[in-house]
Amino acid sequence: MPFELPSHFLIDPPASSFTSKKVKLAPLNYTLADFVKYLDKHDSVLIKYISKNDLQELIQPSEYTQLPVYSIREVFFDSQKENPVYMVFVANGQILYSNGDILTDYKLDEAKFYDYINHPTLTPNEAYHFTFSNDVDALKEWAWDYNYDAICEAFYLDGSGDLASFAGFFFLND
Repeated sequence: MPFELPSHFLIDPPASSFTSKKVKLAPLNYTLADFVKYLDKHDSVLIKYISKNDLQELIQPSEYTQLPVYSIREVFFDSQKENPVYMVFVANGQILYSNGDILTDYKLDEAKFYDYINHPTLTPNEAYHFTFSNDVDALKEWAWDYNYDAICEAFYLDGSGDLASFAGFFFLND
């Protein structure tokens, strides 16, 4: 006789137990530039400050293979192009960014980019399905945190498949 788990150990409980309420959220106007600034403010390991000489050393070929170990893209927060941000990738795959890209062009305009969504009208431990909406009844002034996994996957920073592994956002500390 096969072993049977007690009902409270069911791996896939009935779908009806996972119903979620649909909640409309007023959209946010955040971009990848805002995410990078957030990472910097919170001392993320994805943010590095280095000298111009150290940056140049990163693009030197390996003494063993004579191939570059890292690839660098110089991008900017906004169209003013005043302060460059260096996106550093391990040179082991495709990089879908170009020199001169503008981080404000990459919109965080889907609810999946946000986690731990909170609002006084939401009940804790309740399942919700969030969507962005400009409707009058959409929740405004809601609290949230960034969903790092969703952002990195959507903006090709997760190194999956044929993509180059992302080493971080580098800034010059002149």
